[in-house]
Amino acid sequence: MIRGKNTLHVMVGFLRGMRYFDILILLAFPTMGAVFAIDAWSVPIALRFVVFCICNAFFLAHVFSFNDISGAHLHPDEPEIRARHALKNLDAKNRAPLFFSIVLLAASLVGYALLDLVILFFASAIAVLCALYSHHHINLKGVPVASALILLSCPLLYFYTGWIAFAPFTAKTAMMGIFFATVLLAGHFSNEIQDFEQDRCASITTNAIRFGKLTVFRFGLVLFVASSAFLAYVSYAFFDGIRYFIISLILLGSWLAVSSAFWRTPQSIESNIATFRSIYRVIYAAYCLAVFVIRGIDWISIAR
Repeated sequence: MIRGKNTLHVMVGFLRGMRYFDILILLAFPTMGAVFAIDAWSVPIALRFVVFCICNAFFLAHVFSFNDISGAHLHPDEPEIRARHALKNLDAKNRAPLFFSIVLLAASLVGYALLDLVILFFASAIAVLCALYSHHHINLKGVPVASALILLSCPLLYFYTGWIAFAPFTAKTAMMGIFFATVLLAGHFSNEIQDFEQDRCASITTNAIRFGKLTVFRFGLVLFVASSAFLAYVSYAFFDGIRYFIISLILLGSWLAVSSAFWRTPQSIESNIATFRSIYRVIYAAYCLAVFVIRGIDWISIAR
């Protein structure tokens, strides 16, 4: 039971340790789905979008906090090692953080249900996959390939929730979801390289540990380039005009240049992985910003 004078202290610590930057990054997936799907704004659409964003924030807060709580069972020192952690400066045996995490999940699912039952179904599927990935008794994070499939499936479904919240599912929806999902998987390989020693100490067999840092890093680079080439095809074949095609070509050119620069030895990879993570985040932030600008111009034209 959650009670006592320490409950407020635990809640404050739980909120302080939340990985807000990671939440913000993953918010891009459903948000971009919505941005592509919304043809014109109205008061009902705007209200629906606000509710959807709040649900997403609660949902991702659960995903990351549950991942942190489960990870602390496998690696007790993790809360203090990481700059941000749901259990930072808290007793790992305290059940209050888990309770708060479940409340966040429940609140988000109720909100999704009010928006659309299909969204609820997709979100529930993501929650189950994340639990299979994170829970310390199941820990599919430590099962190579299976973990990669989960990391491919979750952003795919999450992008779809954003799209179907505002427009019907189409072939273009499916294609764009594949692009964004592949991007997250490619980026996650660099996370595994950065956490290599920590995961090995916790006996978590990630893809980087099973196949080697150089192999997964280069596979990630291939995925970045391939996903950009795929986006160029989708932008040319499924979007009107050439604006999206142009920015996809810029994205592809950026990744060809970055891949050429980072195709190096394991020693260089390990020492430059933080720099690489910053670079790929900037690249995709720039792409998302460009899409926002294009969509904004379209929305303004329609409003006139």
